[in-house]
Amino acid sequence: MRRSTLIILSSLLLPCTQAVAGDWFVAGSLGMAKGDSSASELNQQLAAAGLNATASSPDTSRNAWHTYLQYHYTPRFGVEVGFANLGKTNTRFSGVTSDIDTFLSSAKDIHPQTAKGWKLSGVYRHALPRNFAARARLGAFVWDADYSLKTTTIVRNVTSHGVGGVYGVGGEYKVYRDTYLHADYDVYDIDGEDISILSLGISYWLK
Repeated sequence: MRRSTLIILSSLLLPCTQAVAGDWFVAGSLGMAKGDSSASELNQQLAAAGLNATASSPDTSRNAWHTYLQYHYTPRFGVEVGFANLGKTNTRFSGVTSDIDTFLSSAKDIHPQTAKGWKLSGVYRHALPRNFAARARLGAFVWDADYSLKTTTIVRNVTSHGVGGVYGVGGEYKVYRDTYLHADYDVYDIDGEDISILSLGISYWLK
């Protein structure tokens, strides 16, 4: 999937090398992020690791935001660079262990995924009647994540990073001159888990 994403992204970015003028577009959005890791999946991972514990994660849905800058080299096609924060998660373990340090080492990768980082995408925009427009994006997300594993006596910090894909669709409505309201649905691939964001935001054309 990563290879096909990069091929498609390259084909969308290629016309930028030939563009001499275009329109700029700045935007920001707030929304809700949701992962696809359930408590039962986390418990299966604990059992597979040989750990006598159960897990719960109340933050599979959480606040998230992203902001970005687009450059349109044609009315329909452009590129986008942006930053996304997919929110915070908490995972609670309950069980019995005689060695809490060993337990934390074994369980450090068992949690819902989340991250923050930079994205680069090719974008497509299609104007519709009555000041509406539809749009889509496909690109890459360079992410990193920081986690803290805590007990009453131990705190362990874990850092991870990687590159995943991002794709999404959305719509916008012109409310005043070059100002638009927009709604988007985006999906980020974080270490094999899909994190979806449904967001609302405001956009401005810097023509």
